[in-house]
Amino acid sequence: MASKIKIKSGSTTIELDAAATEVFDAVVRQAAPETIRVLEQSVEDLYSDAFARWPVRKTKPLTSRGRVVVMAQRLEQKGYRRDRAFAAALRMEEEGEINIPTETSSKSQNSRGKLEYGLRVSGDNIEAFVGCRAPYAWAIKVGKDTDLPFALGARVANELLWRPARAQTNDIVKTTANELENLIEKV
Repeated sequence: MASKIKIKSGSTTIELDAAATEVFDAVVRQAAPETIRVLEQSVEDLYSDAFARWPVRKTKPLTSRGRVVVMAQRLEQKGYRRDRAFAAALRMEEEGEINIPTETSSKSQNSRGKLEYGLRVSGDNIEAFVGCRAPYAWAIKVGKDTDLPFALGARVANELLWRPARAQTNDIVKTTANELENLIEKV
């Protein structure tokens, strides 16, 4: 079943606990098992692909001088005198021995960790959803250092969530129509 089940009525929303989720799961699977399977699979695929590809802010690569300063500081912490540490760091830079990887920036607000998926019950409707709870998620754009095959300035949520979701709607509609057709034939 989906990781979260939310029930919405008007402006009130509740999230089901584990026991209630099991009951809901059993009832829904009895009503439309194939449709629920396709919905769950689609939502899980969208979520896992978006989570794997969602960009995370990284620190900017260091310049040559920056690499020397960082390496000298590290050597100083190991017990080298400052002048010896800078001399060693300069030699290491000339020989190409300094490799300081870029890391996740301290400015990152972890929008990747705010991705979520699940099922939502709203009145007579059951909705499968994938989204990002970060209030700024719609504004995240592809930058020049982003490792995504999308155009510079494209909105990440559109490219990783909306477009793939729209592409999967036909399969979901066909499965639902076939299941309804089978139910009608039984009646």
